[in-house]
Amino acid sequence: GLIEPVLPLIRTDGPNGFYGEMQGWFASLGTFASTLQTFETIRTQRDRFDVEWTMPPPSLLNRLGVLKKTIQDKPDQGASIRAQTFLTIAQDRLKARRDAQSKSVQTAVAVDAAKVIYSTYCDVAEAYLSELYAAVEDEFGTFYRAINADDESEFNAKLEPADAGLRLEVDFYDKGMYPPGAYHSEGHQDGMGVCLYLALMRRLLGSRFSFAVLDDVVMSVDQSHRKELCRLLKTCFPDTQFILTTHDEVWAKQMHTEGLVKATRGVAFHSWSVQTGPIVGQTEDVWDQIECDIAKGEIDVAAARLRRHMEYVSGELADSLIATPPYRGDFYYDLGDLLPAVIGRHRVLLKRAAAAASRWKDSDAQATVEAMRKARSHALDRYGGETWVVNKALHWNAWVNLAKAEFREVVDAFKGLLAQYKCTNSDCDSWLYVTPKKGDEETLRCNCGSVCVNLKSK
Repeated sequence: GLIEPVLPLIRTDGPNGFYGEMQGWFASLGTFASTLQTFETIRTQRDRFDVEWTMPPPSLLNRLGVLKKTIQDKPDQGASIRAQTFLTIAQDRLKARRDAQSKSVQTAVAVDAAKVIYSTYCDVAEAYLSELYAAVEDEFGTFYRAINADDESEFNAKLEPADAGLRLEVDFYDKGMYPPGAYHSEGHQDGMGVCLYLALMRRLLGSRFSFAVLDDVVMSVDQSHRKELCRLLKTCFPDTQFILTTHDEVWAKQMHTEGLVKATRGVAFHSWSVQTGPIVGQTEDVWDQIECDIAKGEIDVAAARLRRHMEYVSGELADSLIATPPYRGDFYYDLGDLLPAVIGRHRVLLKRAAAAASRWKDSDAQATVEAMRKARSHALDRYGGETWVVNKALHWNAWVNLAKAEFREVVDAFKGLLAQYKCTNSDCDSWLYVTPKKGDEETLRCNCGSVCVNLKSK
């Protein structure tokens, strides 16, 4: 360990032959050390331990003295080395300083350019977003008023940028502008969400808004507003294909009755399991289902299906025509309550339409209303023979004794009656409804306008 670091000095400044001697001694000691690993090999070196076991070269001390003197006689270069070291460090630091100054200038230029770019971006983005928010704000309000015309016809909304987000405030019955969650119910907030999405998509995509998936978006929205949403989607987005999913069978029915989804376009998932997944069934038109029941001879099943359908449709028509069935404290209305109210209301509306057409001296409207009244009279004549069907005390098992042909007459009578409350345009296929829902009634119409009868007299 002492010899090895000295060997370089001996090689450069030692006497002639000294380096070879020291190298040989270094190798000899290494070989000797390798024999000291086990007791057996140590025993073979016993003679060496009896003498000077390091065995230095004889001339070691003299030659070390010569080497020491040679080194000591060399001039002291400590000051030069220190000066050289200082200058080297100074040069490195000077170069680093100059590089930093150069980079500082370049960085300052880059910072100024970045500030200009960022400021321009913010100005452009703010202008674009402000324009977008203003446009979306208007359409959002229009859509929301359309589905809540009965209670929020004066609704307004305000969208503003806020830091890295968006602040949305809505009007609450002229009491001020507040966030939606402040006073509006969950159902109203759900409706706002759908309307805001539709307004944003129309503004961002325009004519390219051709496909959308709405997954259970109206679970908290009440039934009357759901129907208005159906009309909104159908009238304002005729070129957009919507995929609508729901667990609510009433909402699914409303989509059918409002003509938003045709019966053959519906798909029902049922009997789901991990092993098989859902069983998929195409939803059928109720009349096709009833005909299928009749064909199989299951008159009781067909009767139950007809009764359920008539009660559902009668409820929808009572709402759309603003009929007034007898009030019930438990709000339980059956077919015997609803259908007569709908029939009576329809008669009153056509009578008012005829009076309005006469007062306005509108011959075309008079002809239209007269044709509707005749068709209604014919349908009621056919239906009159089957009025016993609507008796709420009737037991369905009594229908089992009817022949297929007899029951088909019942079905045709009801089908013909319901046709009086529906648009004949197959592309529309919507139920007739009165507008507006509140206030003075003005028209009896369908969604497409094929049926639009004036109810307002002079």
